[in-house]
Amino acid sequence: RRIIIPSSLRRALPAYSNEVIMSMHATALASTVTIVEITGAASYFNSTYFEPFIAYSAAALLYLILNTLLVVGFRQIEKKYLLHLKYLHGVA
Repeated sequence: RRIIIPSSLRRALPAYSNEVIMSMHATALASTVTIVEITGAASYFNSTYFEPFIAYSAAALLYLILNTLLVVGFRQIEKKYLLHLKYLHGVA
């Protein structure tokens, strides 16, 4: 037997994926995070080696990769669990 995801979770999945992505963006802007995150590491690299373009370009690339992975992952999950809605709305 397989466990079927409840319909309420299926309907909440797109909103949840947006929240995860927005929280990812918000952590990049938050300066009060206590752990060293990507922006903090870029700032440290810049202050040590005085290479701001390399440091912040690498940080931007990492954020782009992380966000792309999140978007692609949630798209795959939505495609799998929301397949029935495609046929419900007459789009075949």
